[in-house]
Amino acid sequence: MGVVVLTGAGDKAFCTFGDQSIRKAGGYAGTVAAMKMLKYAFHAETDGVVGVTNLGVGGLSMFYDTEESMEGKNAFMEKRKPEFLKFR
Repeated sequence: MGVVVLTGAGDKAFCTFGDQSIRKAGGYAGTVAAMKMLKYAFHAETDGVVGVTNLGVGGLSMFYDTEESMEGKNAFMEKRKPEFLKFR
C-alpha cells in the first residue's frame, strides 16, 4: 500500500487510499489492502483493546502473504542471507 490519507473534519472530512504502483485514469487505484487497513483503523478507535489488537494482527497477517515475507522465511529455513534488495 502506498498511500492512506485521512484528513479534515465535519463535512470537509475525506479519506483516500491507493497503491502508487497501480495507476488508472485519473489517479491511483484503490486497493483491497488499503480498505482492510482503514477498516482496522476505524475499529481500533471504537472497539478499544480488541480493535487495536485486530489492527496489529490484521496488518501483520497481511504482511505474511507477501513475497518479501516468504523470502525472509525461506532464507531463514535455508540458513542463508535474505535477498530483500529485489523488493525495493
